[in-house]
Amino acid sequence: MILVVSTLGAINRYPNQEMMEKTFRGFLESLNKQTNKSFRLFLACHDIPRGFDYNFIEWCSVQIDIDCKKTKFWAKPPEKVFSYGELVIGNYDSLITDMSRKTIYSTVLAGRWAYHNNLKEFWMLRMDSDDLLAKDSIEKIIEADQMGYEAVYTRRCHMFDVKTKKIAIHQYPYSLTCNAIKMRIDGDHIERWYYLCRDHTKFFSDVKRDNIKAKEIDNMLCITTNSGNSISGRGDVETEKYNTIVECTEELIERYGLWNL
Repeated sequence: MILVVSTLGAINRYPNQEMMEKTFRGFLESLNKQTNKSFRLFLACHDIPRGFDYNFIEWCSVQIDIDCKKTKFWAKPPEKVFSYGELVIGNYDSLITDMSRKTIYSTVLAGRWAYHNNLKEFWMLRMDSDDLLAKDSIEKIIEADQMGYEAVYTRRCHMFDVKTKKIAIHQYPYSLTCNAIKMRIDGDHIERWYYLCRDHTKFFSDVKRDNIKAKEIDNMLCITTNSGNSISGRGDVETEKYNTIVECTEELIERYGLWNL
C-alpha cells in the first residue's frame, strides 16, 4: 500500500483560481489513472474544494475560521501513534510555512490511518498537488519494494507549461518533491514517520547517509509551470533552469494525462 501525502493551500490564497482548479484536477486525475490502485491520498487543506469527489482522498483539514486566517498545526509532532504531540492554533503565515505545516499534518494522519488499518509495512509518497504523477508510478514503487528497495526518488522528470503547452525534460541536480520511502509500524512507533517532512532536495543524500537501499526512477513526475500559483515562482518552461525543450508526444500526453490541462 502506498500512502500519498500532499497539501493544498487555502483556496482564497491562490492568485489564479482557474489555474488552481485545472492543475489540482490534473494531479487527482493522474492518481485516478494509475495502473495500480493500491494507494490512498492524504491531502492536508483548509477549506475543502467542491467538485473533487474521488474515493481515494482522505481530506485532512486544518481550518479554524471561514476566512482561513487561522490554522491548526503541530508545533511538536507526535512521537508515537498514541501520543498527542503539541497541536496549536496560529496565524496562516507564509505559503512555504503553510505547506511545511500541512506536510507534517498529512503525514501524521496517514501514519495513524495505517496503524488503525493494521498495516505493519507501507510506503509513503510525497507529492505537490499541482504536479502530475506518471500513470505507472505506483506500480514502479511496488516493483521496487519487491526488489528489496526501501526508498525511491527522482532527479529527472518533465515540466509542462500549462499556458503554452510546451514540455521539457527537467534534469535537477538534487532530489525533487516526488520521493517515497518504506515505513514499518512496531507497536506504537512508526519507523521513518517524518522522513518526507525534511528538505526534499536532500532526500537522495539522506537515504545514502542512512544506508537505506534506494532506487532512482526517471520520469515518474511532471511538474506544472506558468500557472501563476507556484510557491517557487516558476514562470514559463523555456526560461526555467535545468530545462531542455522536447516534443510533446502522444506517449507523454498519455503518461501524465496532459489532456486534463
